[in-house]
Amino acid sequence: MMAAASTARSATSISQNEQEISDHELQVLGFLRFLRMKRMQHVREISSLFRDYEKWKLEDAIYTKNNVLEMLSALATEVTHALENELENNAHANALLLKLIFQQAEEAGFLMYADFNQLENMNLLAEMKSSEQAVLNKPATAFTVKSQKLRKIAGSGTDPHVIIERDTLREEVHSLNDKLTKLQAQVKLACGILKSTQKLEKSDERRLLALEIRSRNGVLTSEL
Repeated sequence: MMAAASTARSATSISQNEQEISDHELQVLGFLRFLRMKRMQHVREISSLFRDYEKWKLEDAIYTKNNVLEMLSALATEVTHALENELENNAHANALLLKLIFQQAEEAGFLMYADFNQLENMNLLAEMKSSEQAVLNKPATAFTVKSQKLRKIAGSGTDPHVIIERDTLREEVHSLNDKLTKLQAQVKLACGILKSTQKLEKSDERRLLALEIRSRNGVLTSEL
């Protein structure tokens, strides 16, 4: 009875942990499982190359050094070609996944950035390795989620917080434009007043100079 109760509690705990996993985390685990299967498939293909060579190429009892070098060279060529193809396919698959995620984000009005430096973070890589080990004993159906697309927020402005922030920014822009227009008018008026003042000052200076000249001429005439 105690064992049965313990087993039931364990099963309940596992079920609760699975429910706590978000859809994003579930898809990451599913992708790790997919990559693991592809990697193991490629390892089997490489192993089959060596078995084929052992079965079909090593038929003689004695081989010269040149024979061995030729076989090793041919085997190395095949293994290198297989590795290059697999690494290329793996790189293209990862790039395709990133592109699909970015496209879906753009359709929903988001702009995402990828920090590729984190791909060399040993702590994060260790976490991925640990997660991979945890999903090996689970069926593929455990990582299946419904295909969903992000809801669009750009254009329609369905988010009330976005609407409020947008309207606030618009009001601030209008207010700043009004202030700028008033300042420009004040500056223009001040420049006009300054020019008029300068003209008046020059006119007054000319009048004072003329009066001074006349005064001097009058003094000279009286002295004569």
